[in-house]
Amino acid sequence: MGMANAIDTVAPIRPRGIVRYVPDDFVITAHGDTPLAAVEAVLRDHGQRLDFEPPSAGPLLADGPPTMATVAAMNLAGPRRPFSGDARDALIGVRLANADGDIIRAGGRTLKSVAGLDLGKVVAGSRGRFGKIVEVTFRVRARPETRCTLLVADTYVEAFPARVAKEMLAGLPVTGATHLSAGVADRLGLTPADTMLIRLEGPAPAVRAAAARFGQGATVVGNAASRDLWRAVGEATVMLPPAGGALWRVTVPPAEGGTLAAALQARGAETLTDWRGGLVWVRLDGAERTPILDVFAAHPSATARLVTGPAAATPPQAPTPALDALSEKLRQALDPAGSERAGIHQMGSAP
Repeated sequence: MGMANAIDTVAPIRPRGIVRYVPDDFVITAHGDTPLAAVEAVLRDHGQRLDFEPPSAGPLLADGPPTMATVAAMNLAGPRRPFSGDARDALIGVRLANADGDIIRAGGRTLKSVAGLDLGKVVAGSRGRFGKIVEVTFRVRARPETRCTLLVADTYVEAFPARVAKEMLAGLPVTGATHLSAGVADRLGLTPADTMLIRLEGPAPAVRAAAARFGQGATVVGNAASRDLWRAVGEATVMLPPAGGALWRVTVPPAEGGTLAAALQARGAETLTDWRGGLVWVRLDGAERTPILDVFAAHPSATARLVTGPAAATPPQAPTPALDALSEKLRQALDPAGSERAGIHQMGSAP
């Protein structure tokens, strides 16, 4: 595949669609309002993917399926994040529109033209604060030859991060590492027990050899079922609580995730610990939230945010005056009129 397969336009801004895609370049450029699903379908036809595995649904995407602008603005990433990075790591170019109609460009459309890339890194995760994202360029990767998932039941969550680190040091082609508490495993159709999930991807001989390393202690899930299982893990919809419950999303240094999850489970919560310990989804169906908030307070390295639930369940946030001042200074430079006040703040779903 070469330049003849490029999809290119010269219009400066269109509401949606792919601007440029040359599979041999491993880069794709799309308008901000292009649905993520449309981009993934094109990449799939060419044996490629967004390696950071952005979710297409879930608690963080209450407005509906995400656009490419949403992917960048929220810095989305799925279970592959510890191994392949997030949207920020794959973003090599972005174009913003501020409230005055100015177009600001950072980075480029090829891996060789990345001037201003640092600004693109700032835009990723900014939730539209610096202007409306009208175009994004992402690095893509080839899809692996095969994949499988290993299910290891009765795995203590405290031991989970160290176990994953051990397998990575052994050179196994690990691209996903998650721990489910028993209730979460049950809702996913698995054995209702604390369960570790390890995803292996790569050439078939390497995946087979890695799976054999686990011996009789693991159940092997094949290619198609593995894909569906990890989509469910990444979307985390299984963690949504019933009415009156609460759901928190907690980021934490991976080595501490197992200890944090164990403390939360001891206080009646269900946990889905992803990113080999670096992300903990916490679901509490009951009304007694104080013990959960006490656990968060006892782990100062963890950042907990309430996704859904009563306001009283909101964890206190440590002030970040230096970061807030820097962010405001950058916003004033890029978008002095204020996109949010002008009504072009962009965090919506795919049209």
